Amino acid sequence: MKKPNLSYNNYFPFYTQNTFGDKKYCYWVETIMHISRERGIRIFLEYELKKPKKISIKRIEDRNRLYNAMDKDTHITYIDFAKEVNTVYRHISGAIKTLMAEPSYRVIFAVLSTYFKFNPDIELKADPWSKEIELIYGKFDYRIAGGKKVDNKEPRVYTDSEEDAIMKRIDPSLRAFNDATTYQEIAGEDFEKRFDDEWDYFVEYFNSPKYIRKNEYRV
Repeated sequence: MKKPNLSYNNYFPFYTQNTFGDKKYCYWVETIMHISRERGIRIFLEYELKKPKKISIKRIEDRNRLYNAMDKDTHITYIDFAKEVNTVYRHISGAIKTLMAEPSYRVIFAVLSTYFKFNPDIELKADPWSKEIELIYGKFDYRIAGGKKVDNKEPRVYTDSEEDAIMKRIDPSLRAFNDATTYQEIAGEDFEKRFDDEWDYFVEYFNSPKYIRKNEYRV
C-alpha cells in the first residue's frame, strides 16, 4: 500500500488566527494575512466583557513570527478573514465619525511622527513609520495644553503596595517620554489625508484577492 505524499506548499495570501483568553471576561483574537514568508498584516482585537477594548492593524516583517503562526495557529478562509476586517472597519469608521469635531494632532517623538485624535472615551492613532492603525476604548482623563499631554487627575500618592512600588520605578521613564513628546495641532483635513493614506495601504491587501502566488502576494 503506497503512502500518500502529504507535504504541501502554502500559496499567498493565506490567513491564520489565534484566540486566547476567557470570552466571559477578557479575550484576544489575532488574525494574520500572510503576504509572503517575510511579510504579513496583523489584525488584533482585544475584548473586555464581550466589548472591543483595543483594535490594531499592523504590518509585520518577522519571518519567525509568521512561521510560528503558520505552523501553530488555525488556518482560516478568506470569508472568515473578511469578517474580522469588517469588524475593524465598522469600529474605526464609527470612531472617525465620533471624533470628527475633536482637534487633530501630529505627535512628534525624536524624528518620528504619528497622527492622533481622542476624546474622553476613544483614542485613534495612525503611525506611518510602523504602518499601524490603533483604536482604543477607555476612560482618558487628560488634555493637550502647550503641546504636552496634561493629566487632569491629582498626582498619584504612593503607598507601600507592590503595584505602587512598580509604578515608582517606571514613573521617571514615563515622565521622560512625555517630556520628549510634543503634540502639534493640525488641520482636520491633514489628519484625514494622513489617516486615509495608512488605511488605503491596508485596504489594497484586504480586498478579495484575484489570484494567488507561490512566493509573494502583490497588489
